[in-house]
Amino acid sequence: MYRYKAFGLTFDSEIELPGLPVADLVPEIQIRYGNVPASLDRINTRGVCFEAADMLLLLRIPGVARLLIREGHTVTIEMIKDGSVELLKSFLAGTVMAVLLQQRGFITFHGSAVLMNGHALLFIGSSGSGKSSLAASFINKGCSLIADDVCAVRFESSGTPVIYPSFPSIKLWHDVAGLLIPPGISKSPVREGIEKYRMLMDTCFYSHPAEIDTAIILNVHNKSTFNGNRLKGMERFNQLNSNIYRYRFIEGMGLKQLFFDGCTQLAGKIRIYSIIRPRYPVNIDGLRNYVLDQIGNAL
Repeated sequence: MYRYKAFGLTFDSEIELPGLPVADLVPEIQIRYGNVPASLDRINTRGVCFEAADMLLLLRIPGVARLLIREGHTVTIEMIKDGSVELLKSFLAGTVMAVLLQQRGFITFHGSAVLMNGHALLFIGSSGSGKSSLAASFINKGCSLIADDVCAVRFESSGTPVIYPSFPSIKLWHDVAGLLIPPGISKSPVREGIEKYRMLMDTCFYSHPAEIDTAIILNVHNKSTFNGNRLKGMERFNQLNSNIYRYRFIEGMGLKQLFFDGCTQLAGKIRIYSIIRPRYPVNIDGLRNYVLDQIGNAL
């Protein structure tokens, strides 16, 4: 059994997950092998590879495994014959971890985050918008990594929004990693068949919750210029709500109201900017400089 810490939580896992911080505290989450039902009772929402009921999610990874994620504290895994454990690990660190956090009351976004001038700067957007690459560009200029892929947000008793640290690694495509990450950084493939790597960033990882001041909503277009503006009114809520991690899971697990309230509260607490970058050519340093020009002295 292996014991790790991420997102402020301690969990025991029967599967080794290299690169995660080791913990010696009492575990709050169990990840284990066991029997998983073929289907759930009282299904609220279903998709091609999942079924969701109140505080339950059944996830199917084709050719690999079935997983049952229960009430924010247990993940049960039933492997399919000849299923890839390495591919399973990729899902555990992303989708599965996000579901556990959602069930525990965290508001989760698809994004990356860095610590800049003592506050968290979030980069949120759809796949391919440049979140991880932009975070790596900021890290290259002295910022610290807080989270990549899954951003988990909670509110302190004072109402202050904070993001919790995920793992000391960032996922980058091969060409971007070669430009932004110094030689010698340990890396491992995210999965077979693609040139995307998990880069170990333990020397520049911020391992404490950080107050959020600003979020950048990233999009791409086919024009040659950067466009950006600070969002106001309902557009702040709309953009946050549209970038929730796996929104259909939220609906099925009975958490829609929690996330509506969380996005509403967050929209009223932080600065939110919309930034649109050219699809080609990819100019990550130019994007970083444009972001800094837009937010000015906001942090």
